[in-house]
Order: sequence, then structure tokens, then C-alpha cells
Amino acid sequence: MFVHIDGEKGDDTDKRGGNVRNENSLRSLFGGVMLLVIFLQGCTASTKSMSAEEAFALSASALSGSENYSIDGEISVVDPAGFVGKKAAYEGEVTSHGNLKLSWKASNIASNSESNPAPNNASNNSPSTIKNAAPYAESSSATTENMTAYQPLQLLKSLSGKTAVISYAKPAILSQNVNFQIKLDDAVARERIVEGLREEFALLRRESGLLGGDSTGAEKILGKANKRLEAALSTLKVKTTCYWTANSKNWFPKQLREETVLTYSWEGKALQEMRLSKTNFLHNTQDGTISKKTKQ
Repeated sequence: MFVHIDGEKGDDTDKRGGNVRNENSLRSLFGGVMLLVIFLQGCTASTKSMSAEEAFALSASALSGSENYSIDGEISVVDPAGFVGKKAAYEGEVTSHGNLKLSWKASNIASNSESNPAPNNASNNSPSTIKNAAPYAESSSATTENMTAYQPLQLLKSLSGKTAVISYAKPAILSQNVNFQIKLDDAVARERIVEGLREEFALLRRESGLLGGDSTGAEKILGKANKRLEAALSTLKVKTTCYWTANSKNWFPKQLREETVLTYSWEGKALQEMRLSKTNFLHNTQDGTISKKTKQ
């Protein structure tokens, strides 16, 4: 037991005791701050140490594991002359882990042959100007049935570590979005475009049969066009780069942008086209409404 001999010494002791308590409090506070710093450094380090492939896999899983979400976006084609020859917008809803109900909006840009006459070095019969033979088809009524065979989510099937090179587009920071750059294998990118073009041409052939009229003459024209298309496809080279933005908190994707460059020979002329697409992902809340926070 401590005995105070006089008030003065007791006061000094109280002061020293107060100093000790203050020092202990400061040490406790400092220790708490240090633990917080170490914790945050650990979280940041774990994100930085995670490879882009692993991080992207988390984001892709967040999307595939979502039972209900919505999308909207647009696709455009820059023709060999450098004009935006075709453009269309779409929106849709995904339910039951993958069932997409897609609708198309009317295009506000006419085809190249109508609004932007091709220069002398570009052929009006190139793949971009054969109706429905481009990566998507324009439509005046813009209904799902007659718009296009293009499916915005088909691109997701090609985005994996086995068929693409995945890297961080920007340094990964926990408090911000996570951005990825994804370069498709050239062979995979080419096959994807070839399949799409052939499917569009098949759609054109089916539509021409429903129109009636001179079926023999129409088939003759389509046959010649198909030969030209296949000849161009035999020379086709494709490079596709995608940019994927994900929410750093729950990994749910916010946006997918695609830039695809097509280089080919059409009737002896070397031509180049570009396809640009952008898809926004909107996470639906439990009551079925769309969370605006997840839209770019």
C-alpha cells in the first residue's frame, strides 16, 4: 500500500501516475492504429498478389452466379472508309442464371451505302454493306425477331485464361473499380467473327425465302454473294481487345467494352473494319428493381 507522507509528494505522485496513464493510452492508441495499418496493408497486398486471371475469375463468377441482372449497350461498325456505317442499341434482362431476353432499339445511323457513299477505294459489296452479312443487321422496326443474330453475352464465352491474355488495365486498389484488359487469342477471335458472319448470312437467306417473288433469281444473287463472302473470310485476320470493369467490393462487373479489328481482302483490295461494342451490367436488387449504383 502506498502512503502519502505529505500533500506535495502525493501531488507529484498523482502527476506521475497521470503521465503513466496518458502514456499507456497513447501507446494503446498507437498500437491500434498500427494494427489497422497492418490490416489494410494485408488487404491491399492480398489484392495486389492476386493475379489478373484469378481476380477476373472472381468477377466472371459473380456474374454467372447472379440469378437476375439487366444489360444495356450498343454496337457499331466502322467501315473501310472510316465512317460509322451501322449502329444499334440493345437492352435486355437475364433471368434463371443465363436466360437472356434481348430487345433492339432503332438505329439512328443509316447504312454506309445510304448516308455515306463509299469512296473509290472501297467496294459497296464489301461484307459491311451486304445486308445482314455484317456482325449485326439493321432494322427499321427494330424488333427482336428481325434485328440480328448477334448476342452481346456470347463474347463472355471467349473470355478465359485459356483463350485470352488477361491483365490489369490499372493498378488494383480496393476502394476503386478493378479494370482488366483482355486480349483474345487471334484464332479464337477470328472464329468468333466468322461464325457470326455466316450465321447472319444464313439469316439473310432465310428471310429472302420468306419474301416470295423470284426465288431462283434471289438464290442466284445470294449464291454469288456467299462466294464473295467466303473468299473474304479466307483472308480474314481478327484482333479483339476487351476492357472489363468490376466493382472492387463484390466483383460484379459494371461494363464490358470490345474493340475488334477485321483485316481482309475483298476482290483483290486490302480493307480494314472495326467493330465496337459496349455492354453495361446492372445488378437487380432483391425486389426486382435495378440498382443504379452498378451502372457506369
